[in-house]
Amino acid sequence: MIQLIISGEVSEEYVFFTDLYQRYQRLMYSVAKRYAASENEAEDIMQDAVERLLKRIPKLMELPGCTLPTYLVYTVRSTAVNFKRHQNVIEKHTLPIDYDDGNTYEEPSESPQEILEREEQQRQFAAIWDQIPRADAELLYRKYIFQESDEKLAEIYHCKKESIRMKLTRAKRKVISLMKGGDHS
Repeated sequence: MIQLIISGEVSEEYVFFTDLYQRYQRLMYSVAKRYAASENEAEDIMQDAVERLLKRIPKLMELPGCTLPTYLVYTVRSTAVNFKRHQNVIEKHTLPIDYDDGNTYEEPSESPQEILEREEQQRQFAAIWDQIPRADAELLYRKYIFQESDEKLAEIYHCKKESIRMKLTRAKRKVISLMKGGDHS
């Protein structure tokens, strides 16, 4: 069809289809819009329907004039249904841009040097854990692993909330001293 237009030859089929399209374009577009979620989808459906119709020009030329609009409507409708099926298949096999499965890569907030230093501190802490007095180890564990509040810890240890803060400070000082190689029993 395109080669006919480029070569300058206008065939009877070209004239027929151009006239048919101009007469029924609005009807075809209104059918496409019923099945489309957006203007772009309606235009895609129309384009696909026109491509299908271009392949059937000889058949269209044989149809009586009263059946042509019905044939066009059915063609656009079946094209729209196929288009929607295809869109559903695409949606099943693709993920939206904002999809987050929890495995997305996040830029670390720490520098590589800070990460290495933190890991080294964790290794040192694990190595001295058995040397920490049991009461201090339990307090640190409850505060930083179980994340219990100072109020809850004050209840458990039968003291004031301010005393818990002081006990935590002392326990952390002992840990730091042990990590530096000192001895705090």
